[in-house]
Amino acid sequence: MFQVFTALTDISRRHPRRSLRNFNENSYSLGICSPKRPTEKPLKHFVASPPPTIPKLPSPLPGGVGRRRLRRLKIFLNNISFHGVFLDQLFDLRPEVTETVEELSYLIQNGIKTGVVQPLDRKVFDRNSIEQAFRYMAKGVHIGKIVLKIRDEEIKNCAIPKCLRLPAITETQFYYNKVYIIIGGLGGFGMEVTKWMIRKGAKNLILTSRYGARTPYHHFCLKKWHKQGVNVQVSTLNVAIKSEAEKLLNEASRIGAIGGIFNSALVNNSVILLLPIIIEH
Repeated sequence: MFQVFTALTDISRRHPRRSLRNFNENSYSLGICSPKRPTEKPLKHFVASPPPTIPKLPSPLPGGVGRRRLRRLKIFLNNISFHGVFLDQLFDLRPEVTETVEELSYLIQNGIKTGVVQPLDRKVFDRNSIEQAFRYMAKGVHIGKIVLKIRDEEIKNCAIPKCLRLPAITETQFYYNKVYIIIGGLGGFGMEVTKWMIRKGAKNLILTSRYGARTPYHHFCLKKWHKQGVNVQVSTLNVAIKSEAEKLLNEASRIGAIGGIFNSALVNNSVILLLPIIIEH
């Protein structure tokens, strides 16, 4: 006779059994499995995959248990064998694997028809409620899976796939006739942002920096962008001062309409982000 230990989930709450002992998968109780009575036998089987938020479990499960960590447990060195099933490796084109997949597919389909295989608990969100779905998932109170419904189910079993058109931006692009301001543009992160924007079509950029271009790498990049026909200017105006921030906006407006302002200085003390003149452009 053996006992089965389960984590305390919604299913175990709705279907309690006297032969089962429940543990909370988000606490230390998942790893405390030592016998409390002399008649109890030591734990023989423990299968779990706790979330990464769980603290480090005490012995006999140091570091948590996952499919990659099963082989690292010292308990399996004591003449104990285990079998790990990697479902992602079943989807292979080798003949021996294909036969196994077909058998597995038959068992799943037959289980669905007979009702043995039941769908997981889920919370369904519409395709226009992606933000709400992520916020709900961030709370960590959901049970089961969070699913996004992209389209309605087809009524017919054999239906021709319909083309689903959604308003979306397939690739980020910048307007060649607008000017973009990058605060802290000569920093390490700012230089990478500038390169990315140029690759995406930006032709007019203003990089703000306290001391301007000083290193050979700065001069090399500016010269390279100039040869590519990109208008990149360096401004030493302090955008933390309102008067200088307004002056920078006026200078940018002479080049063209302001398409956007990017703060790559990692310091949120720029007055330019609060000026109402940005809305006019």
